Amino acid sequence: MKITIHRGTDHIGGSVTEYEHEGWKLFVDYGEQLPGVSKSILLDIEVEGLTKGDISKSALLITHYHGDHIGCIHELPKELPVYMGELGREIQLAYSKHMSHVDNKQAIVIERL
Repeated sequence: MKITIHRGTDHIGGSVTEYEHEGWKLFVDYGEQLPGVSKSILLDIEVEGLTKGDISKSALLITHYHGDHIGCIHELPKELPVYMGELGREIQLAYSKHMSHVDNKQAIVIERL
């Protein structure tokens, strides 16, 4: 198994970790940066199997509903399977529905979950 930390080694928030085994990839979290993070840390990442390329052997696991763990899933391909615990999903859906009239990203989050 190969583990790659794509983002989150030198700051809190926006973490993306990849677990790869025999061509199968499980990504854990795809969140937004926390407020106040230096612009130099705000990195758009391009990751094979997550943000580009073949995603047929990939999935995303969201550990919990905080924005720094789920906040950027609206950027990912719709075909990428997203998994999340039932309670966290219900809380995120309620939040996204409430905020969708102010933030159009939330409508995409609703579709993804």
